[in-house]
Amino acid sequence: NCIADLIQQNKIKFVVSTNIDGLHRKSGVPADKIAEIHGNCYLETCCKCKKQYLRAFNCTVRNSGRIEDISDASDTDHRTGRVCDDEECRGELKDSIVKFGENLHVVDYQKASAIGEDMDLAIVIGSSMRVSPACNLPRRVIRNNQKG
Repeated sequence: NCIADLIQQNKIKFVVSTNIDGLHRKSGVPADKIAEIHGNCYLETCCKCKKQYLRAFNCTVRNSGRIEDISDASDTDHRTGRVCDDEECRGELKDSIVKFGENLHVVDYQKASAIGEDMDLAIVIGSSMRVSPACNLPRRVIRNNQKG
């Protein structure tokens, strides 16, 4: 929860995560302070009303109990087998994981890119930063600092 504490102290403005383990959110990082550009295995979203559910369990485990292989690009069915709690909606829920070969979630990537344009410093922790386009985000900070 060190990162969440630094956000609370206003020493970190925003987190861009390429991890799908959801640990940043679980540690207390607020949803409006993070872009999980590869998704979060504990997060599912309603296809109709877009309501999000942050779960205590891995959402990639379908109702059948089978854990989906998130590296299998041929499996593009993200439905979890659960439905929205809203009685007026009852839309299908989908996991938020971005599988290999799929496009990133546009909103999260745009947030991450925009933040990069305004940052003075990017700290990369626990990543080789070899997967594109996420590996390009720290370069935005470098370019931003070269302008001034």
